[in-house]
Amino acid sequence: GANSSEEEKKIILEKSKLLANASPLAKGVEAQSKEFAVEFSKASSEVRDDKEVALASCQVDGDLLRHCSERLRGDPDVVSKALENFCSALAHTSAQLRGDKNFVLKAVRNNGGTLQHASTDLKNDRDVVLEATKSTWDAFQFASEAMKRDKGLVLEVVKAKAFVMPLISNELKGDREVVEMALTHAQADMPEVWDCIDPNLHDKELLLMAVRGTLEYDVDLGRYCYDEAAESVQSEISWEKLLGAAESVLASPGANVPVLTASLRVDMVDLPDSPKQIVCEAHMLSGTTFSCHLPDEPFVDEYGGERPGPIVSFLAEKLLAEMKAEEATLIHIVFSLGEDVQSVTPWDWDRPLSDFVTSLP
Repeated sequence: GANSSEEEKKIILEKSKLLANASPLAKGVEAQSKEFAVEFSKASSEVRDDKEVALASCQVDGDLLRHCSERLRGDPDVVSKALENFCSALAHTSAQLRGDKNFVLKAVRNNGGTLQHASTDLKNDRDVVLEATKSTWDAFQFASEAMKRDKGLVLEVVKAKAFVMPLISNELKGDREVVEMALTHAQADMPEVWDCIDPNLHDKELLLMAVRGTLEYDVDLGRYCYDEAAESVQSEISWEKLLGAAESVLASPGANVPVLTASLRVDMVDLPDSPKQIVCEAHMLSGTTFSCHLPDEPFVDEYGGERPGPIVSFLAEKLLAEMKAEEATLIHIVFSLGEDVQSVTPWDWDRPLSDFVTSLP
């Protein structure tokens, strides 16, 4: 009856509020969430058709959208709430919402993986696919085959996320313009990008681009590309000559190498039997956050992966030697530099660090 439904609604709302405010790591919360999911799935049809209940329940677990009424599974507010914590919730919504471009654009900007459950038409829509890939690089796997062959789209995608190369069409892996765009923006992901290139394209010029693009990260990344290059290219130029050529290009005016803008927090800490430790927090143009501990430890990227950080290490060492930093200092470093910078200043390893440093308030 009406009274029992109201009581059921009250209980579910109270439990959903408690779970929504609880830490996922708190003892017993996982078990309580599972119990809540079962309870909601068995609730009366009236309760599962109540928008207030649906919103509260989907805030706890977006997958609970599957148990809401058909009417609410097509409600943009309820579906949006579910998508906040479960990108696959779109699979449980109406065909109308899965084909609504504006709604899906908003969803993929929050989590590109939502593209997997968008309508066939939207998987073939350049705007939707591009936004999804910018948000989550591997969302490109859910794009239509036509999109994976769309050169204009692929050029935009690899410029934003070069490591999407494994997901593009084989035809475009052999397109020089696409390959050069990917190599220009691959940075620390150069080996993964190089592995995708059609070997028939391998030549000295592409290899030079690959090696040059890895110098500010780890020369071993460039060496990997050389070792994996076609034998005909290896026989044409030795690794030593290739490395020398890459270093020469890097030091030349207007060198087209990736731009790095870093805001570094430098903290001086005395450690027993160890050099002073410098912790550098930086934001690259990609948005990646990393920290680097001198002298030998790698930085850890946003996904927990470790990569060498020679540029940051080098700058920090120069900071110590030239600026005699004795206490925590907030500095801003802008260097090297490339086509995206109006006033291009080539990086010269012999120039004093102070040329590139501006103190911030």
